[in-house]
Amino acid sequence: MNLITRFKSGLMLAAASAGMFVSVQVAQAAGTITIEQKSIMPILGEWSFYKLGNPLYPYSKEEVGTKTITESNRYVIQVKEPGGALTTISLYEEGEDTISVAGDRMTVDLDKDKDYRILISYRYDGMIAVESEPSGAPFVLVSPYDITYSGVTPATFKNLPPKYFKAQYLDIEGCITPKPQERATEREVQFFGRYNCAPVKPVKPEPNIPEETRGGVNLTLSAKQSEVFAGEDAVITLSVRNLSKRTQHDHTVSMEFDPSLMQIVKTLPGYGTVDGDMAIWIIPDLFAGRTWTVEFPVLVKENVPEGTTMALSARVSGPEVDIENSRNVTDTIRVGVAIMPATGGQFALLFLALSSLLALVAVRRMKLQ
Repeated sequence: MNLITRFKSGLMLAAASAGMFVSVQVAQAAGTITIEQKSIMPILGEWSFYKLGNPLYPYSKEEVGTKTITESNRYVIQVKEPGGALTTISLYEEGEDTISVAGDRMTVDLDKDKDYRILISYRYDGMIAVESEPSGAPFVLVSPYDITYSGVTPATFKNLPPKYFKAQYLDIEGCITPKPQERATEREVQFFGRYNCAPVKPVKPEPNIPEETRGGVNLTLSAKQSEVFAGEDAVITLSVRNLSKRTQHDHTVSMEFDPSLMQIVKTLPGYGTVDGDMAIWIIPDLFAGRTWTVEFPVLVKENVPEGTTMALSARVSGPEVDIENSRNVTDTIRVGVAIMPATGGQFALLFLALSSLLALVAVRRMKLQ
């Protein structure tokens, strides 16, 4: 390679190097913008950054993203905020005042030789108050977004999103705990739990009754009808006889029934009471050889299907009941729902024959007269 060729090659290499240097300088001169989402809740939105007048850029869910500013121009930051959020967009530039916009869109003039930072912040104005009676009860607030708060009543939580929160009251010794409550925090929501802390009546121990004062009994349970139609009453008789030669005290008689099939709609005789699926009587005194008896109706509900069989079970107990010497301390009966007679067919023919026969007899009597 001669000297001239070498000189030309050196010039070309120098020019190429200079071009690369200029390219690097231009690339370094381009500005950047860092876009960041921030929220006190683990719920973020989406954003798009583009030059004004250009088609929308795709939306990004990034918590922090950086874009290059290749030319000085007017740009737009557009936000898809989470449901119920109040959005603020703030622009930061070194040596310049901060620009903030309350809303989901900001339009700004950016210089390609500068670096910027945009902060998208979300806030909420929902509030939850948790109270209880008595106060000082421990609780936990839980939401589907892994947001959990805990404390003791009364307590207030602010800046919450309009999401469902469940308040779970925790146990207090000696009280019945309220059931969990669930609501959406649209604006202001109050959870209130009432603990049932009524004093528990002490259970009286069964008295130690001497053997010689105990006696046998005989309980019987019966129904006047073995079948009734749906919507009608079944008349029930319940009796307890004292088989001993001494007066017995404080007998408890109970009868169990299915409240979905049957209903006791009248006041029970003998000062009986109904508690759920149980009718209960207390017999303070039952003299020797005497029988205690009550009779009452039980309504079979109208929606009980035909052919259904319903069971009623009774029991007698008491501190002076001697089970070994008793004839019966429990008894069960069954009452069925009658089936309506079918119409048509043989029944219709029989009715028609009887009607014809009666009409013929009437005609003959008229002729004889």
